[in-house]
Amino acid sequence: MVFITNIKSSTKVIRLCSYAAILVIASYSVGFVSVVYQWPPYETIIILKNHFSDFLVKNKTKNIVVTDEVDSIDENIEIKNNKYDFENDPIGKAFYGKVKPLASNLLGRYIAMRKFSTKDFPLNENEYNNLKNEIRAVLINSMSGSGGDGNDWVIRNPVSKFSKVQERFEKVYIDTVSTHGRNIELFKLIIKDTGDEIPIGICYPDKRPAPGIILFSGHTAEGGLRELYVDENSYQKAMARKLCEQGFVTLALEKIDSGVSTIHFQIKGERWIREDEPGGGADDELETATTVIGLGDYLIPARQLMANIAALEVLASDPLVDHNRIGAAGVSLGGWLTLQTALVNDRIKAVSNFGGMWSYLDYHYDNNDLDGFEGINDFSQLFPGIWKLGDQNRFVLTAAPLVMQIGYGKQDYPYTNYIDYFHPVVMEQYQKLGVRSNLVISNHHEGHVFPVDKVVRFFKSRL
Repeated sequence: MVFITNIKSSTKVIRLCSYAAILVIASYSVGFVSVVYQWPPYETIIILKNHFSDFLVKNKTKNIVVTDEVDSIDENIEIKNNKYDFENDPIGKAFYGKVKPLASNLLGRYIAMRKFSTKDFPLNENEYNNLKNEIRAVLINSMSGSGGDGNDWVIRNPVSKFSKVQERFEKVYIDTVSTHGRNIELFKLIIKDTGDEIPIGICYPDKRPAPGIILFSGHTAEGGLRELYVDENSYQKAMARKLCEQGFVTLALEKIDSGVSTIHFQIKGERWIREDEPGGGADDELETATTVIGLGDYLIPARQLMANIAALEVLASDPLVDHNRIGAAGVSLGGWLTLQTALVNDRIKAVSNFGGMWSYLDYHYDNNDLDGFEGINDFSQLFPGIWKLGDQNRFVLTAAPLVMQIGYGKQDYPYTNYIDYFHPVVMEQYQKLGVRSNLVISNHHEGHVFPVDKVVRFFKSRL
């Protein structure tokens, strides 16, 4: 049993959460948390348990205290008043309300520069194809990096199991491990253009050859491979293993700066604790992303995309995989990675996308919500120039005619705030293009998780 002590020094209090969010957390926490304690009158939840920081990362929930190494309760919690002290600052008082914040200026410039807003959809076929080609061009250009040619990573209309991309990386065997009665073969991929090393795992079903599914990890403190193959209680629900048990060859890869790829794990044998930084922390994303920006080298989203494509080619070239029947799946960031990868690799025939519904920019402008504006705080999404083409939802809005499962959990706060930017707009776009039957909408009653049964049924019926 664990207890709370010295909260202001042992843990971080993240502020400004609605009471509704607290109710969601309380209902979600069953099975994960030893104690959920509401601290009146501040509506602060204290969560006690290791391995629960993922929930905060995925739900971007605020006003939470999380701790796992404490031994008593201390009621002397200090909550500071954030009202500005105008009485003792005549300069601040003089400027108050008279200077446009830089964030406000940038949001206005985005609105003026963006090529498409959600209200422009559904597009006609010509407009739609033009937008899709522009998005592809941004992705391809990002992989050109420091001297390379991004076109070398693109797979168009493949006719065999082999491609030119397979010359751009090396596969190194690590080990074979067993979990829940399944063997997982572990490798690392070394990307020649960057030198990046990417952990992957492969699981084979009892009957083979079989169709293949690649799974992309979202942000996680524990590691994508662990959550996709081992941990059924994580938000990624051991989905790769579950699909393998249902007859698919599955390949999962680590987010390139997370889990077993982090400094803390490889150097110190430790897990990252949650940090208040882009993506929720629990990885090396901030450290690596800012470094490569300064170097002018391949940025994080390009490196991740190259890793995704390389892993997909490993799956396609496997003699036990039917390369004409390959799917992709992901929750949270993993869902967005399925769409980005499918835009530049035609091997993917169906995607199960439970990426969090999010509006980094449009929502805050449309609802005059500058106070809630956090910018584009996920380096994994920052392809240079991509935001000129519209907000985050442009990837899912340009997925057609790809066979796609899309959905959300009805307890998935705060993503449910942004439903109007996804549903029914995506459905209207598929309908406009005459491919409505290629879209499967699978909402569920949980939070920000893979709905295992729905994903399995989708791939069994569509792949």
